[in-house]
Amino acid sequence: MKYQQSIQRIEVIVRKDSSGGDSTNLKETSTEKVSAEGGEQTQETEQSTSAVKRSISYGKIMHFANATKQMIFTGVDFWASGMGYTSGDKSLQERIERQIEIIEDVSNPVISAITSTAGGFAVAGPAGAAIGLATSIASSAVSLTTKYAGRARAYDFEIFKENNAIEYNRARAGINITSGRLR
Repeated sequence: MKYQQSIQRIEVIVRKDSSGGDSTNLKETSTEKVSAEGGEQTQETEQSTSAVKRSISYGKIMHFANATKQMIFTGVDFWASGMGYTSGDKSLQERIERQIEIIEDVSNPVISAITSTAGGFAVAGPAGAAIGLATSIASSAVSLTTKYAGRARAYDFEIFKENNAIEYNRARAGINITSGRLR
């Protein structure tokens, strides 16, 4: 850790006496001495430092995996969206887009589960990996459930509107005493 020149650091060291009480030593250390010595590191600080390093490397790996996945799917989506223009077959484009969406729906939870498990393991060991996997599966399940529930609701509403339009047209086409029209 770098310190600014001509600034002193004050360390408070609390040690337990053999008599059972706490004794406190205050010592003043210049920054040149501390940075030259490298400071005191206990086993706890070394473990926390290694955990921080693991989580930082996990963050880099996760960012790279997500960026790669996004670039691949964006490229494929761009290719599929241009298919209707080049071939003139809009239904082919929609069918291929739906197949791509199914692949994304399957691969996103898998990639998320892998990265969450790895991240949990990097930070908290096997227990963290289990927690990361469980939260990833739950998050993916909720996301997909809400996505498809919204689609089902939109589909039901479209069918409702179409049925109402059909019934309205049937009513207008029938014999109506008030209008006197027969269609």
